[in-house]
Amino acid sequence: MLDRDNIIQRAVHECLEEMYAKAQPSANYKELIEKSKSGEIEDSHENPVYDRYYLSQEEFEYIRNKYVEAYDFTPRWRKDIEWLEKYLLEGGNRDKFIPNTMEEDGSTHPGYRSYEKVKPLKEQLKDIIHDDKQLDKVFEIVMGTIKGCKDYYIFDQVNEIFNYHVCLGASPTSNKETVKKYWESQGKTIEFEDRNPLLFWDKEYYGSEFEEAFEEEYGSNWKEIWDKRYQDDLAEKKAKREAELAKAMENPSIIYKFKIGDLVRCKEDPIAREVFAIQPDGYRIVGGFIPFEEVDKWYHCYEQFKNYW
Repeated sequence: MLDRDNIIQRAVHECLEEMYAKAQPSANYKELIEKSKSGEIEDSHENPVYDRYYLSQEEFEYIRNKYVEAYDFTPRWRKDIEWLEKYLLEGGNRDKFIPNTMEEDGSTHPGYRSYEKVKPLKEQLKDIIHDDKQLDKVFEIVMGTIKGCKDYYIFDQVNEIFNYHVCLGASPTSNKETVKKYWESQGKTIEFEDRNPLLFWDKEYYGSEFEEAFEEEYGSNWKEIWDKRYQDDLAEKKAKREAELAKAMENPSIIYKFKIGDLVRCKEDPIAREVFAIQPDGYRIVGGFIPFEEVDKWYHCYEQFKNYW
């Protein structure tokens, strides 16, 4: 029977297959599993297979996000409820149907769907509650109840389970030195190519007509355009990380050096999580346990390190 667990397992397997196919050096994930099971290749805690294959962090995220989107694992709960909070705090729009109208000469204008502005919740409450203290109390109850619902209920476990198995499972490493060191021990020299994921995968998609299709759409300097887009995106991410670090350094007393096994708590998340892995490029991965409906059924979840203290 096809159920959720089967679908997640299939997505994880297909995602890892593509990651190893695109890794440097390239490998067949299914063959690696079979050779590991038969003992043909060593796969141990001290010498894991995934440390022999390199995939950049950008390529890793590109592939992972592609499968999250394809299998509809995209998390929506927190984002949707945050939109509701924003709607109540700042106001927004809502549908308004404009009915048919008739002119004096008998001509008619058909009705149509339009919209009208919605005032923030507090302004709406002012129309019926004239006591400011009572108004604030009612408003706090409404917004507090919504926040409590957001913090208590978790509906994105499928995304977390998928990410956990891909990120903390057997996916290729993003550490070039580890891969280089292993293959040198095997008497081989590995040269790594710095690839732009956007061009790399579009080339695969378009096949032999790749360059003609892009030149027709973007002009003769399409490579420069796409490389600049990619480099600008990397620069933006780097600037964001540096800004977050600079802000944290304003109060160095709260900056911790995490190690595997530490329990950490996010400022916006009441659930403590255990540090499972710390990547060499500075990305920190933490995991924890999220209970399902059954008391004895627990799953790991994963989050990229952000705002943890």
